[in-house]
Amino acid sequence: MMVIPMILLSNKQSICYMYRQKFTGCLLGSAIGDALGMQTEGMESTDIKVKYNMVFDYAPGRPGSYNEKLRPGQYTDDTEQTIILARSIIAAGKFDADEFSKRLLEHYEIITTRPELNRGWGTTSLTACKRLAEGKRWQDSGEDSPTCGSAMRVSPIGLLYPGRPEKTEDIARSSSLPTHKNPESIAGAVAVAAAVSMAVKNINPDTIIQTAADIAGKYDKKLADKIQSLEKVRHIPEINAFSILGTSIMANDVVPSALYCFARNPLDFPKTLITAINAGGDTDSIACIAGAISGAYLGVDAIPQKWLDGLENRKEIEYIALELWEIAKHNIQYDV
Repeated sequence: MMVIPMILLSNKQSICYMYRQKFTGCLLGSAIGDALGMQTEGMESTDIKVKYNMVFDYAPGRPGSYNEKLRPGQYTDDTEQTIILARSIIAAGKFDADEFSKRLLEHYEIITTRPELNRGWGTTSLTACKRLAEGKRWQDSGEDSPTCGSAMRVSPIGLLYPGRPEKTEDIARSSSLPTHKNPESIAGAVAVAAAVSMAVKNINPDTIIQTAADIAGKYDKKLADKIQSLEKVRHIPEINAFSILGTSIMANDVVPSALYCFARNPLDFPKTLITAINAGGDTDSIACIAGAISGAYLGVDAIPQKWLDGLENRKEIEYIALELWEIAKHNIQYDV
């Protein structure tokens, strides 16, 4: 009589272990993509080809670039904001826009007091945080800018509801508003959160792309159409695909390009990131998002050990991922 519950417990423990691997893979994958992509950020893909042939590993930021002070394996503001969002969720036990805004403001005050600590926070985020500092409510502080700042950081929200993208939509939208109120930015954030949510549950990549497009379409049709086009675009050569999708800092370019990198290589984490970091343009954000989705889909074991070993603050990011799991596990239905 005692055998069945022991088997059920064993199955549930195994499933919990799998989810922990995926949560860790998501946040580490995001940070690794950011750290790999920061060296090529702002370069044209043709210039990357001439200078490096192809980038495969960490390197310092390029002299004269936004990231010139960063060492190999260090990440940019993309990961800083992802960590800020994740820590706000852990502190509140859920997403709370007031808590998130407070923590954004705290970091803004640090980097304005000590500019040498600024790892490339964009004008949109800085202007919005300045409004928070002036007493604006988070509902009113965001810039009407169509950039990708709220999409690059949103992966922790996708982790909150594995396999339930409809639950992430409104939360992702709210997480965008303190800094980015433009519909294109919001569309990018809800699309990425939905993709991460589904990736954790190993939902078919075609369904991930379609659902991300459907949810994004509630806010911006152009972005939704571009995501939808991946059904055809992902089968053409990378250089042609990126010329169609775009690689600028705009959400309408970054999010489809990141989804392209994942959809083209759904079972290959290294190839997903190598595709992203050689795309040109906003390579750190493209790779950050692609790494989050791929890491959530494949788990941390799919990430090369050399990239794990070389990543700044790896242990801290792992701890944050497991703390998020402790919150999210109550939202999961176990098929045992």
